Parts: sequence; structure tokens; C-alpha cells
Amino acid sequence: MLLYILTAVFVLAFIISFLRDPRNLLNAFLFLFALGLLYLSALELAFAHSDTLYMLLLLIFLSVPLVIVLVGIFLFINGFIILKKEGKSLGNSLSLLLGLGLLGYMGLAFLGIQHAKLLALDYPIVYYVFVYMNFLFVLFAVVFVAFFLYSILYHILPKKRDYDYIIIHGAGLLNGETVTPLLAKRIDKAIAAFEKAAKPHVTLIPSGGQGPDEKVSEAAAIARYLREKGIPDEAVILEDMSRTTYENLLFSKQLTDKGDNPYYLFVTNDYHVLRTSFYAKKLKMRGAGLGCQTASYYLPSAFIREYVAILQKLKRPLLILSILFFLFMMLSFL
Repeated sequence: MLLYILTAVFVLAFIISFLRDPRNLLNAFLFLFALGLLYLSALELAFAHSDTLYMLLLLIFLSVPLVIVLVGIFLFINGFIILKKEGKSLGNSLSLLLGLGLLGYMGLAFLGIQHAKLLALDYPIVYYVFVYMNFLFVLFAVVFVAFFLYSILYHILPKKRDYDYIIIHGAGLLNGETVTPLLAKRIDKAIAAFEKAAKPHVTLIPSGGQGPDEKVSEAAAIARYLREKGIPDEAVILEDMSRTTYENLLFSKQLTDKGDNPYYLFVTNDYHVLRTSFYAKKLKMRGAGLGCQTASYYLPSAFIREYVAILQKLKRPLLILSILFFLFMMLSFL
């Protein structure tokens, strides 16, 4: 009975938090815990009423280690594809490195579990290191899965059409002056939203400054593309000073928010939508994110970058939890 009550509490908490503001980072964890408790509740019901269903649900849980190994292999292979297509760099190596990390962890976890009794009796320090390693893995895995699942949910939700401004987030330019295929997808998505807008006088905001290796600002390149697509100049406002996603939003808000609390649509790539929306919430900008499709081979690496950025946002609570568990282990060891 307690499990069902706890499940209902978390499901209700998620629904209330989501309806208040879908851009709240807390929603990702409430969503994950609600799903987890729903699974446990279904498992308990199946145990009482259906052996077949119980075994099927239990099989889902038992398959988790295999899924982690398969994800590790996939990321490892995908890493080589990215390096081949995008060139060698640390950023392009993220998928490969995470794949290696997952496979290495699973190998160590298998050996540790196999020899757990021996380690606990004869090598207690090694045993406690092994336990702490598993705690850190679970901690960071929870953040990853929560962010991943909520990103999917947030991406597929229908967006309102009563926006006042459409912000197009800039990206690097081809030969320093021409929009890349990736950036063109963002602009095309913004144009489609512009044409479907419920309000008659919606304004497009190309956002992005001029990098050291660029001949024009990203905003100017986007504006030129919009002009070529038939968008009138009076429907466009340039924001050409920003260097980061956060500045895209901040400077665009400074250009447009004159106290009338406008509603914004932030157009970027699908993997980038949720983090952009978190920034918008921080800046108290009403609105929602809209994502365009990313090349499938590049998506895992791009999402890992977003995950790293989320870890930066959560570094304080993650550090506190890690220290608390470490102190608990020290007390247990002593």
C-alpha cells in the first residue's frame, strides 16, 4: 500500500510541476522517479495476479546490464563515425570516450560482484572503493536517464502558436559568411513556425555574434538567408552581439522586452532545446523551445555535450551527495 501511495504522490507532483512550468529542471527527476515507481507498482501487482506478466516485467529490470553494454558498444562505434566525418577533436571524441567508459565500468563491475566477498574480507579498502565507484555510476546514470527521457517528452509536446518573437540561435558559418546545413535547418524550422503563427505581427530574431574566424556575424548571415526565403526585413530584428546560448536569450530579451511580457519561441537543434528552455526560465522569459532534426550520426555526441552542460548546472548537489556518501562509507569502514 505504501508503494502505491508513494507512486501517486510522485505522479501528482510531476503533473503539478509540469503544468506550472515544463522548463523546470526538477521535472526531469520527478518524471524519472514517477516512471520508476509506476514500474515497481506494476511489478507488485503482477506478482500478486499474473506470473507471466511478473516475469516479463522482471526481465526488463534484469536486462539493464545488457542494455548498458549494448549502449557502450553503440557509442564506441558511433565515436569512430563522428571522428571520420567531423574530424579529430576532444569534442568529437565524447561518444567514443563514454562508450569506452561504459564498457570498462561494466567489466570492472562484473569482476567486483564476482569477487565481492573476497574483497570485503581481505581487501576492505578496495571493496569500499568498488562500492563508491558504483554509487557514482548510479548517481550520474540517474541524471543522464532523467535528462534523456525528459528531453524526449519535452521535444514531442505540441507548442503554442501565440508567440510574439521567434529567436533563431546561431551556429558556426561556412567559410565565415554562409549558413551551414545545420543552421539552415534551424532557420527553415523558424520560417515554418513564422508562417503558422497565430498572431499577425510576429518578429524573427536572428541571434549570434561574429566569431574570430567569421567575416560577418551569425545574425547577419541568418538575416540574409531569411531575405532569400522571402521574409521581409521589417519582420526581422538582429541580435549580433551574443557568444553563447545564454547570451542569445539575454540579449534578445533586452532588445524586445519593454514590460509587455512577450511570449518567445526558441528555435535550435532538437538536442539543444531543453537546455535552452532552462536558460529561458532562468531569465524569466515566457516561451518554449522548438527543435529541428539533427544528423543521426551526430546526435549521440551532441546529446552528451548537453549532458555535460547539465552536470555543470547540477555540480553543487552532485558534489554534496558524493561527499555525504563518502563520509558515510568512511564511518562504516572505521
